[in-house]
Amino acid sequence: MPKVEFIERALATCLELSLLLRIRASFWVGWNHLKDQESKQIETGRKPGKRSWPGDHVVDLDLRSLALLRISMSVILILDVAIRFTDIEAFYTDFGSLSRTSLLELGWNFYWFSIHMATGNQYGIGVLFLVQALCAAALLMGWRTRLMTFLSWILLISVQSRNPMVLNGGDIYLRVILFWMLFLPWGQTWSIDARAGHSDRRGWMAPLKLDGKAVRSMACLAVLIQISSVYWFAAIPKSDPSWTSDYTATGLALMLDSFITPFGMFFRDTFWNWLPLLTALVIRWEFWGPFLLFFPFDRGQVRTMALAGFVAMHTGFGITMELGFFAWIGILMPLVLLPTWFWERRFLRRLTLPLNRRCRNRWKDPMGGRSEGAWSWFPRELLFYGLLFYTFVWNMGNENLSPKLRLPQSTHWVGQVLRIDQRWNMFSPGPLTEDGWYVVEGFRRDGTSFDLLNGSEPVNWDKPKWVAYTYKNERWRKYLMNLWASDNSKYRLPFGQYLSRKFNRKGRGPRELTEFKMYYMKEVTKPDGSEKPPEKVMIWHHWCFDPPKDEAK
Repeated sequence: MPKVEFIERALATCLELSLLLRIRASFWVGWNHLKDQESKQIETGRKPGKRSWPGDHVVDLDLRSLALLRISMSVILILDVAIRFTDIEAFYTDFGSLSRTSLLELGWNFYWFSIHMATGNQYGIGVLFLVQALCAAALLMGWRTRLMTFLSWILLISVQSRNPMVLNGGDIYLRVILFWMLFLPWGQTWSIDARAGHSDRRGWMAPLKLDGKAVRSMACLAVLIQISSVYWFAAIPKSDPSWTSDYTATGLALMLDSFITPFGMFFRDTFWNWLPLLTALVIRWEFWGPFLLFFPFDRGQVRTMALAGFVAMHTGFGITMELGFFAWIGILMPLVLLPTWFWERRFLRRLTLPLNRRCRNRWKDPMGGRSEGAWSWFPRELLFYGLLFYTFVWNMGNENLSPKLRLPQSTHWVGQVLRIDQRWNMFSPGPLTEDGWYVVEGFRRDGTSFDLLNGSEPVNWDKPKWVAYTYKNERWRKYLMNLWASDNSKYRLPFGQYLSRKFNRKGRGPRELTEFKMYYMKEVTKPDGSEKPPEKVMIWHHWCFDPPKDEAK
């Protein structure tokens, strides 16, 4: 036998032996895994050999995922109150840009609820902000979680109703998810309540699963569909050719000086030729990505990868554009859907071990310390189904779909009272092509002029290097961009009156503000990404006192 042929046969024999050993090892690993699963099923009350139906994780929410959402949302609520506090006079008092009288006349909804409407005093609003921050801090630690969830929700919809001019999509996302947490035990673990042996589950809530790690209810499915709806109904109204045919939407969005960050400009200029591909990926992912969250034929691996995709998308939004808390809310809210499979990874078990030891559950009852009455499950699940159906049809009614599905006008009060009214039309039907910056030219009695927004004297008409950073924060960006819209022109007078009061609070004199003109330096972006020269548009002329006779005429 030739030497080469002998070596080849020897190698083939070794490979065959190696393959047999691997098959045998895989068999024993699989057999031991099945035995472990049967042991766990026996411990949790399941019959040996009985498999879970495909998609067991689809309608479950893991208690650790709920706790992660509670902690994340509490941090956002605290930071949100801190940011609002810096503008307490401008946005939430009668001295500011939208007094209670102005709001009632211009934009109040009869069905809204707002404790903040009880006072227009800065100190009274400050006390409410302090209470809201304390409730969020208690919710963060999981102390009296049920009560703090309810109070945080009440105070959140209250402050949002007080000034709708400063709200963005992140605010809507935050309040609708917090609403569903009223019905789910997100303080069942990693909380002071859990350590003290106080179950966050109430008798009218769905029971925990037998393993004590998750909860299953129509409310869980509602959270899943609500999060999916954010993306479905953000993709559906994107009907502009910039999204559907020439795919220039991302490039146009990154031309908006009011939002773009330095990294966003670098990314736009470096990868301009790749932006059409990115546009096509974004709109397809917004529509098709949520369906992966429902994938039933695994233990949650596909859902975990889909969540990673949404986190990556919102991270991209956040680092390229100034969006305030919107990017963080988009990153953190979907994490409530992380399956039990994710938390059972060895790395995460080790990472969460100190937290599990310090805030471990001290009750022995796998039902969460409370039994479920036989009468409660049907009306409970029927209520959740009704609210889920209501919110989904609300979203359907916002779009021009066929067949047309709308809620009767007589039922809108439900969504407006609970503040589950929503719309997800970000950058729809296409990105804005009009952008710009503000110059507010003020005139003193002594004849000098200055810019009311940045204090520059004399007024500088040149374009700022970074327009996005001329806004104090995201609330001011949203407010001033809303003022530019013709639909909100009625709010310009209250804003002018606020500026007049603010700059003349020291009384009469030669330095008093007598009048000012509010200009929007409008830039229009062409489809090819180039910009037209800025156009000086005066949107408001305000007299702080009686105008001259010739002007009055």
